[in-house]
Amino acid sequence: MCRPTLIDYVRNLGSDKEQGRLFDLLEGLRGILTTAMGLGIVAIFNHAATETLGLRNVIFAYAIINIILGAVTFILIPYEKKAVDAGGEKSSILENFRIALKKPEIWMVTIAIFCTMTCFICLGYLTPYLTGVMGATTVFAATIGTIRMTALLQEQGIQIARRTVAKYREALGIGSTRVRKEGKGG
Repeated sequence: MCRPTLIDYVRNLGSDKEQGRLFDLLEGLRGILTTAMGLGIVAIFNHAATETLGLRNVIFAYAIINIILGAVTFILIPYEKKAVDAGGEKSSILENFRIALKKPEIWMVTIAIFCTMTCFICLGYLTPYLTGVMGATTVFAATIGTIRMTALLQEQGIQIARRTVAKYREALGIGSTRVRKEGKGG
């Protein structure tokens, strides 16, 4: 929902000849900021005394980051008062917000984004949760992580061979399926 707005805003910052550099700068800064934010979130999670407290702190951190970004965006991006409703009268920000909230399409997109981001964030904490909270063995958690990684790669169109997974297991010291079933490896 925000991506098209961001692209339009960046497109309006420069001439046609400057578009490539502007979008390169946009993607580079997004990568750097996302990485920095991710590292900060991991540090917040690791700093907590318990995993539950860590997860609570991470949720608060994400909420605070989004509130700050919303306030900064509201302050820095100028509002063009060109909005005119169907009757030819100028409309306010609150009136436009009220109209947007009444559209079911907005709610569906918001729910889809929320669910996608929730799944994405939760997947990152799956292995630590399985081992630390649920008491699963490292072998089980690593196997689930391998399956998750394979599924994510295949979803992106990257086919991963069983040999690659075998090398991955070997590097982590996790035995083959046969060895794990016999209880001798990992």
